[in-house]
Amino acid sequence: MGSNIRLTAEDGHQLGAYAAKSTGPALAAVVVVQEIFGVNRHVRSVADDYASQGFWAIAPALFDRVEPNLELDYNPTDASQGMQIANQLGMENALKDVDAASSYAGSWLRGKKVGVVGYCFGGTLAWPSAEMLACGRSNWAEDAHESHPETTGKRHTDRMPREQRGADRSRVREVGARDGDCPQAGQGVGQS
Repeated sequence: MGSNIRLTAEDGHQLGAYAAKSTGPALAAVVVVQEIFGVNRHVRSVADDYASQGFWAIAPALFDRVEPNLELDYNPTDASQGMQIANQLGMENALKDVDAASSYAGSWLRGKKVGVVGYCFGGTLAWPSAEMLACGRSNWAEDAHESHPETTGKRHTDRMPREQRGADRSRVREVGARDGDCPQAGQGVGQS
């Protein structure tokens, strides 16, 4: 459904991205921020799912700053490698690349909203992206720590609280109740 494109961040860095366009007029755009496993088959399928629901979705390849075209598998060795690369990348550079994707999507969909959704590592970036970057115009952001196993077969927009779907709110945070890496006190849904 989607295709690989190139983006340029504000500091001139060029990175890859996976873009999936809706078949009809797009409702809005969504930046799909990767897990620590890169823009892999799962992240591309999430972007394709959003596109099938009428969104223009783009997943920037954040790890391109450290190791271009990296796709990792869901195993402990690759998770460790992804965490090391995420640390090398740093929050500031990652946010620049999320902003590049948001700006690109916004240029294609003039007048439409651009949101950001992130999973795992990307969830850490989704919240500040919605606040600080071009995605600050977004109507929602999601910090989803229940990424692939628990959501298989579910439509990603179905996980947004009903009042957020199409609403003009700034941010929504969802942290999975079944995620052992998230402290129980931080689990649930929050918004601002």
